[in-house]
Amino acid sequence: MTGLACSDASANKLTAAGAQVLRGSIEDLDCLRPGAAAADGAIHTAFYHEITQMPMGTRLRVMLGGAPRPKCIEEMWRISKACAAERPSPMA
Repeated sequence: MTGLACSDASANKLTAAGAQVLRGSIEDLDCLRPGAAAADGAIHTAFYHEITQMPMGTRLRVMLGGAPRPKCIEEMWRISKACAAERPSPMA
């Protein structure tokens, strides 16, 4: 098993639990690609707290684990806007 660690403390916890350590961050695709390619499967439990500040295309790549096709982005954006229009904002 391999775990992604962005700090020494996280890497030490993974090592203590018997896991291999992949050093990097959820934003570093150049780090994630080789780790994912070497894996038989992946469980994604990371959360990027600044995701609401990202452009929509980047958000979708983070959430979907890759680069969605343009038609897919258009459709998800349309659905997202329609859903947002149907319910009041909790910030209002």
